[in-house]
Amino acid sequence: MATRQEQHALWDAVDTIHRYYEELFRPVASAFSLTAGQLKVLHTLHRFGALTVGELAGAVGMARTNMSSLCKKLCKQGFLVRSSQHGTANILQPYIAITTGPIGNCFNMLCK
Repeated sequence: MATRQEQHALWDAVDTIHRYYEELFRPVASAFSLTAGQLKVLHTLHRFGALTVGELAGAVGMARTNMSSLCKKLCKQGFLVRSSQHGTANILQPYIAITTGPIGNCFNMLCK
């Protein structure tokens, strides 16, 4: 188990990474009128490819219902597409994938 000092050091490191991430991607977010949360979702999909809403929520650390709402907004803005695929129990699961275009090109440049 980590000591209190180790926990604080870990949180300081996480905070530094978060600030770096926001600073790095701020121009992209501004250019496309996105929030930090929306940009994080798009970046996660860019890295991992198509995910279910539940998988994406877990990867980003967000509640599934909030993720679903955020994804609906991104779909309306044209940043995401949803497609359905039959699961093993014949249940349709939404899959989210980043659309190609200018924002995908920005991620490609920034994430090399």
